Amino acid sequence: EDIYNPINIRPGHVGVVISLEGNDVFNNELPGDLRNNFLVEDGMKGITADVLDPGTYYLNPFKKDVVEVNIQSQRFEMSGKDAINFLTHDGFTVIVEGTIEFKLTRSKVAELTHRVGDMEGIIKKVILPRARGFSRIEGSKYPAINYIMGETRQQFQDNLQADLRTMCAEWGVEIK
Repeated sequence: EDIYNPINIRPGHVGVVISLEGNDVFNNELPGDLRNNFLVEDGMKGITADVLDPGTYYLNPFKKDVVEVNIQSQRFEMSGKDAINFLTHDGFTVIVEGTIEFKLTRSKVAELTHRVGDMEGIIKKVILPRARGFSRIEGSKYPAINYIMGETRQQFQDNLQADLRTMCAEWGVEIK
């Protein structure tokens, strides 16, 4: 007899489904196209691409597990140890502080959380490295005075935002 426990997914969240039964990708002989994937198909053990919308679901806890993921807008303060710093063309250090607002794309949330982890992992492994990399490369092109006055400061900010949008979208992170 199956046991069903209620799983409640709150508004603004989705449920990433983990199948606890089926063909194990590590122990069974599988066709090449089913191996080495982050997400599994029906009938296999692992994280499925399907996510549950907000609501109540009755699932057998021995067959399926669900991890709730927040897909609402999040804000991350780049300050203190998380501030971005880079050397300018003339050798001065510039420290950039600011706020990045982002949200996770529903269609990519299962793979993103499986590959990267929780929200802290998404910030530390997806958003910050791209922001730091862009800032160090682009920031070194101009002298420090351009970041204090002039149009370079706003242009740098706009270019950083555009680059982050493009690079993070591939992972399923939408920069606002």
